[in-house]
Amino acid sequence: MTVHAPGRPDAHQNLSAAQARLQPRGYAHSTAIDGDKTYRNVTVELLLPQKAEANLCAAVMAGQPLHCPASQSEQNESNWTEQPQFETDRSTVSLVRVQPHQEMALSRLISSSGNLLIIVIDAAEVNSGKGQSRGKTLQQGDFLWLTKGSPAQSIRNNTEKETRIVTFRLKG
Repeated sequence: MTVHAPGRPDAHQNLSAAQARLQPRGYAHSTAIDGDKTYRNVTVELLLPQKAEANLCAAVMAGQPLHCPASQSEQNESNWTEQPQFETDRSTVSLVRVQPHQEMALSRLISSSGNLLIIVIDAAEVNSGKGQSRGKTLQQGDFLWLTKGSPAQSIRNNTEKETRIVTFRLKG
């Protein structure tokens, strides 16, 4: 893709699925798709000021070092993994992968001090109770907003490949 920004030369970029990027406040631009692949962009605007920005296991802020925990990916259980991407004093962004034909309780992701925004990268099913036979299907780009004390829910991957979601843990 090519990014056009006023007063700057065009920037050609290769993006990958589930990639998180940070843009500063007031960043105006337009995007042109150079190839024939579908490009889906989900923008999350963090309204409160963010301080102490740090890349974790992904280069969200170009040119900044990575501060990945000891293991590249936090293995929580055999049916899902979480890889922290980026954090500030108010939020942490992670990429979660749910393995084929597996289920993950979303309560495992909600911090005790805040809320959780989930953005679906690959279609998944959300169930209201563990083991429920059918739930609501979420498509690419759909989202869930969960707060501490939300009813128990889980993500179920009924496919032959991993299902990816991006999570925003919002502190306070």
